[in-house]
Amino acid sequence: METDEYRKMFELEENFWWYRGMRRITERILDRHFPEAAAVSILDAGCGTGGMLKALRPYSRMLPIGLDISTEAIKYLKWRGEPLVLRASVTQVPFRVASFDLITCFDVLYQLSPGEDRFAFNEFYRVLKPGGKIYVRLPAYQWMAGAHDRFVKTAHRYTRRELIAGLQNAKFRVLQASYANFFLFPFLAAKRLVLEKFGLLVNSSDLRPMPRFIDRLLEVPLWIESLFLSKISFSFPWGLSVICLAEKE
Repeated sequence: METDEYRKMFELEENFWWYRGMRRITERILDRHFPEAAAVSILDAGCGTGGMLKALRPYSRMLPIGLDISTEAIKYLKWRGEPLVLRASVTQVPFRVASFDLITCFDVLYQLSPGEDRFAFNEFYRVLKPGGKIYVRLPAYQWMAGAHDRFVKTAHRYTRRELIAGLQNAKFRVLQASYANFFLFPFLAAKRLVLEKFGLLVNSSDLRPMPRFIDRLLEVPLWIESLFLSKISFSFPWGLSVICLAEKE
């Protein structure tokens, strides 16, 4: 990821519509499995500048641990005041077997070289306790790659089937898998495949401040999606992201 993208993430991830909406979806899903704060050990693998560490705190009486390979991310984590962070790779997690009850991994594995994600999935399985949960979110569809992907160094965008297969190959049992950002997908596809392709938009990442009214309006579809995804049997047939909750048996 380009250095300036970490700055944008740090500045926007608290209040930008996409971050708020995706946090709400995550919370709706995790609320079913962790309804009350208990002694739950949590690892946010590839925590970036730390926005989700704060969102994960209500699920445990213990502080979540953040892990990221980027020195730039670690710098912002220190500025944010997160106490439990370390620099390490998701493919070589520096913890013992069965250390965590919950692992989250938000938009990280897409930056790995093709096939390297299997090492991360195996590591996540190793450090999870039996019955522990993993929640993964990734950008969807390789054909949707655009300007934003160039700035964040996307190596591969995933399908739902690919994410399920990756987790199952690591011996996880998939509990729920779905696309997200379903309602806005046609508009975002038009942006990527038409407006960007023909040079009608500025060549930059999607992390840009926007007028407050538009920002709030864009969050509404994700809020609605979170209500649907709170049901474990429900899944959207397409979307800009793919999400999956799985369990170590």
